[in-house]
Amino acid sequence: MSVSHFLVPANSETGKIQNLSEIIGTRMPSGYADFSTVSLMIILFPEKVLPYFGKDKEYYDFIFAFTKFEFSEKIFEPSEIRSKLIEISNILRTKEGFPLGNYYYFQYEDTKLLTFLYVTLKGSELNKIVKDKIYEESEPYDISFNFDEHNQCSLLEVTRVINVRDKNGKGANVIMDISCFPATIEIIKVERDYGFGKEIKKVHLTFKKPFEHFKEELDRIIRVCDICIEHRLGLKAHVDY
Repeated sequence: MSVSHFLVPANSETGKIQNLSEIIGTRMPSGYADFSTVSLMIILFPEKVLPYFGKDKEYYDFIFAFTKFEFSEKIFEPSEIRSKLIEISNILRTKEGFPLGNYYYFQYEDTKLLTFLYVTLKGSELNKIVKDKIYEESEPYDISFNFDEHNQCSLLEVTRVINVRDKNGKGANVIMDISCFPATIEIIKVERDYGFGKEIKKVHLTFKKPFEHFKEELDRIIRVCDICIEHRLGLKAHVDY
């Protein structure tokens, strides 16, 4: 079961949830107030990341409220949350030693940056990214692999298994060689339609530093805080199952 965390506008006195699109008179993208990437990072690994940020659970009460209520009982002051989000952003941007490491991605040329790799490639390319087996260089292979948004952290040292199928449909699991990042592999075709709008020939294996990984979400939620401040609203933590 997937869980998403949202910081949603609320009436400062009654706690009644307000619709973000109706507040500003413009339709907002679905999930605009989704705070899951940052909040789950702190909730799942508090013993690692709280010392890095130099704070405790009480300081991040608007985050740990996600663990207690579907809608938080407390109505949070958006100016305070805004200041804490900017502080998180600045620490991620300037401080070394982030305890969860970098975040890995697959960039399908200049079209999309995704956490999964479902492609067909030749053995010569496959051999660049695996470390426990050698494949026939001229043969085609179907590859299935993905990084979960949380377990891709280098801290976890999880076994990263690529599922490989040969032209006869015979499957095998092999270990991805993380040391291949960053690199580029040539592919024969993309196995699924992701709306690329063109034929993809290359996949770039790359990584983002923590600030890059979390920046878009932090910027969005800071904007939500700005809207609430402007309209004299509070914020509530909301968990969507």
